[in-house]
Amino acid sequence: MDDLLSKLNPWTEALNAKGSAFALGVSATSATLLDFTPGIKNLVVQPGKGFVPGMDLVLADSAVPTNRMLTTCTAYNVETGALQVEVYSSTGTGTPSAWSISMTAAVDAAAFVTPTGIQTLTNKTLESPALTGIPTTPTAAPGTNTTQVASTAFVRAAVTALINSSPAALDTLNELAAALGNDANFAATMTSALAAKAPLASPALTGIPTAPTATPETDSTQLATTAFAQRLATGRRRMTAQGAVAANKVVVLNSNGSVSTVGYSVNPGALGAEQTPAISGDFVQMIDCPGSNKVVLLTTTHLHVGTVDGNTGTTTWGAGTALPTGSLNRICWHPVESVVCMTFFNASAAYLQLGTISGSTISLGSAQSLGAAVAPTGGTRLSLCYNAHQNKIVVLYLSTTTNINAVAVQVASGVMTSGTAVSAGTTSGSYFAGAVCSRPGVPEVVVSYATAMTAYAARALTVNATALTARTAVTVSGSFDARQTAWMEYVPSADRFVVVAGNNTTSSVLAMLALSGTAVSVAMTFATAATFWSGGSVDNAQQPFAYDIVKGELVFFGLESSTAYARTASAAVTGSTLVFGPTTYINTSTSSVPVMTYNSSEDKAVFAYVDAGNSNLKTTRVWDTGDSVTNANAWIGITAAAIADGAQGLVITKGGVASGLSGLATGYTYYIDDLGELQQTGSRRAGVALSATELLLTGNM
Repeated sequence: MDDLLSKLNPWTEALNAKGSAFALGVSATSATLLDFTPGIKNLVVQPGKGFVPGMDLVLADSAVPTNRMLTTCTAYNVETGALQVEVYSSTGTGTPSAWSISMTAAVDAAAFVTPTGIQTLTNKTLESPALTGIPTTPTAAPGTNTTQVASTAFVRAAVTALINSSPAALDTLNELAAALGNDANFAATMTSALAAKAPLASPALTGIPTAPTATPETDSTQLATTAFAQRLATGRRRMTAQGAVAANKVVVLNSNGSVSTVGYSVNPGALGAEQTPAISGDFVQMIDCPGSNKVVLLTTTHLHVGTVDGNTGTTTWGAGTALPTGSLNRICWHPVESVVCMTFFNASAAYLQLGTISGSTISLGSAQSLGAAVAPTGGTRLSLCYNAHQNKIVVLYLSTTTNINAVAVQVASGVMTSGTAVSAGTTSGSYFAGAVCSRPGVPEVVVSYATAMTAYAARALTVNATALTARTAVTVSGSFDARQTAWMEYVPSADRFVVVAGNNTTSSVLAMLALSGTAVSVAMTFATAATFWSGGSVDNAQQPFAYDIVKGELVFFGLESSTAYARTASAAVTGSTLVFGPTTYINTSTSSVPVMTYNSSEDKAVFAYVDAGNSNLKTTRVWDTGDSVTNANAWIGITAAAIADGAQGLVITKGGVASGLSGLATGYTYYIDDLGELQQTGSRRAGVALSATELLLTGNM
């Protein structure tokens, strides 16, 4: 191309000379920054030039003239010097800013074919070429049907599409013909054969037609055989569900003829009268003092001692003891020393303080610093618990904005001796939502804490005298917003730790943990409390639940989400689930800041709340949690499939065979426990296992 352009230069110079005679020119310079990509380019040159649309121009890099672009002028403003060109060929790289522009002929060296050597041909016409070697060509798109050259890849793809993953025995025409019996009239042959068959619509069958026998629980339009009909002679009935019932669940017969899952009903005891004692501060927490009829109520400013009278259903409250300067207080009971242990945050440290009860008053000793601390985001409270195995108090607090410390404290005769603090976990942004709880008989305590605003974890700490060893942490998943206080209770009857933690948008969430040796596992991930408690919400900024040692259940206290009425319900922990009993209203007007505890000596629950329906007075009330009674004795059968609330479904009743079960031991007798689960021991006989999945329901024969 260089040789060609050099031959054209004299012509170009002559033309420029001629243009100069008319005060015009077809060469110019530009300082516009341009790259070498094809397409439209806009640049500024000297005004008054003779550039016109359609004129072929060469733009050469002034620094490296061999780097240039062949273009066609598309527009030029003779007054401003604004020039627009379209690049159709270029050599060079980079983005030069110094250009020489001159007129040239529309010649592209790539348009010529050299007689020897290798050259790429683009849009060229060759007549009857005799190609040798292994010539290549672009592969056409699938389905192309033109005179374009076909590559081997195009042909292979077309053949593959024709075969369309056919099996190897049917991917050739010869194999297809053999499969059709080499019958050129196969369609007619099949039509004649089908004409002799019974129609699908209203077939008139003769002889002894047979069909597969449906499984016993089948309840559809599937054809029924005589064997299926015989099975239906006894032991099957369509019934309406009261409440949704899952498949393969034991159901009871209700008084209205419907069925529902096995559950507990409560024979409630007496609900004591509302009392409005003189309580200072806002409610935070209430604890039991085991072995006595005393409870201790923590507010934001005071500690109050209450004496519970189970006979009258009342609590007598003593005058409050003012709290020391500080905040974020939490309390627990030390059963050996018979003292209240209170932890709190003040200025830049975490403290522990002891309170001694005398009658209806409590006196506080000197506070002892546990180490430097910071206030958690959102005011979430510190946490502490008593470990009976080591007779130690374990305190959980935020030592920095990213670290959660735990420390074990020896309490003896009013003297506190703290061990070395260890890191119990890390968090971010001062989020905490920490809780600590102990299981009797082992040196471990379980801690749960927020690792971030929407992330939670748990781990075990082994207590050895005043030394702590942090074990491996596990993640607790679920929708969760860690901005409020967390609470944790151990349920001995199920060997589970239940956590209620802060969710800034939906009030509270529940999770369940298990402890095996020094390893914590997650039995149930976080889910909203309303999922379990039918629209109720516990206020996790205050203590929301306590363990009823007589019933072996958790007693929850919270607010009805639609009315904010104060209400309570007991919940049995079964495996990894919570089974709530009926709700009892403690107050039927708008309530707030609910706290509670269970007094084991009087076997009563004590509630405290603010009653908006009574001039926002601080109110307390005693409740007999009553007895839980299972309705499992009224069982009638096992569901064959899931039944929606109010819908009808098939129930396998006594005399029938329930299938679709799992894990049964063939030949063993099974019984129904209080929660409707099948067990190999008990008093409510369900039936005999015919296989690992089938149970012949016999009842108590």
